[in-house]
Amino acid sequence: MIRTLRPTDVLAYVAFRNQTPDNEAVTTAYGRTIVPTIGALLGGSLALEPRRERWVLVDQGQIVGLVAAKARSGADVWDVDELMAAPTADVDRVYAKLLEHLCGQAVEDGVQKVFLRLREESEATAAARQAGFFRYTTEHVYRHADATPPAVAPDELSPRRPVDHQALFQLYSATVPAFVRQVEGLTLQEWRWTDGWNVHPVLWRPVSLHRRDFVVREGSAIVAWLQIDLRARLLRLLVDTREAELARVVLAFGLAQLGFGGPVTLPLREYQAALQPHLEEQGFELVARHALLAKALAIRVPEGKMVPIRAS
Repeated sequence: MIRTLRPTDVLAYVAFRNQTPDNEAVTTAYGRTIVPTIGALLGGSLALEPRRERWVLVDQGQIVGLVAAKARSGADVWDVDELMAAPTADVDRVYAKLLEHLCGQAVEDGVQKVFLRLREESEATAAARQAGFFRYTTEHVYRHADATPPAVAPDELSPRRPVDHQALFQLYSATVPAFVRQVEGLTLQEWRWTDGWNVHPVLWRPVSLHRRDFVVREGSAIVAWLQIDLRARLLRLLVDTREAELARVVLAFGLAQLGFGGPVTLPLREYQAALQPHLEEQGFELVARHALLAKALAIRVPEGKMVPIRAS
């Protein structure tokens, strides 16, 4: 039986967590996963987190699996951020049932897409395919041991502005393959929600105060885009395929912005392979591979039917 997590599940939940291995759902590009706690149990079961849903698979009074998803702000999209099964259970069956149930609930809530990030070697990959998810790209996660001393910024590099939306979308459309854009955003509006910059229409700033965006302009076009997450020490880079040499300078600038203070992570998607030599030149090393999966959902529309008109 699959049902929502309840406050009365506290003992079963603790027993489940004591025997369950790591969370299979990776929540970030740098590999962090959510570690469920009693606080998470109460937050989910008492609806203290209105954008998060949690369900458990119960067998003979024991929790043998758990799945959770978080809704993206302003978009009809869910991200799976918890997926676990007890080692004593049929893991593939538990994962598949939980994901199928989650997608069924997503349809009821009018959600159009569900995203799932897994480590490439994850045991949940086969079950996710069985539940209707498909891999639309792979991210190779690179890590730099530490940032570098200050570097000189390219003359053309400047902070991102609201007016850059259209030019950035053109860079995105020219750089990202069509099958990936079809999943993440084919239109400007879909892309803006995926990008996370314009979650609040009036506040023209990133959703996170820890995020900094820089662009390199060439005339009216943008040929490079750098995202810096100061808190996560994460870099994201998108460069015009004809300007791959520019990556080296932009990467050096990004590392300098983070400064010394710990490892720096940069996810590189499989279609960005031309940038790999520049990462290695800057001292980045490959540490993980993540499979990015998605499932598009059909929204249920009430079936129309003819009814007789009654005379008043």
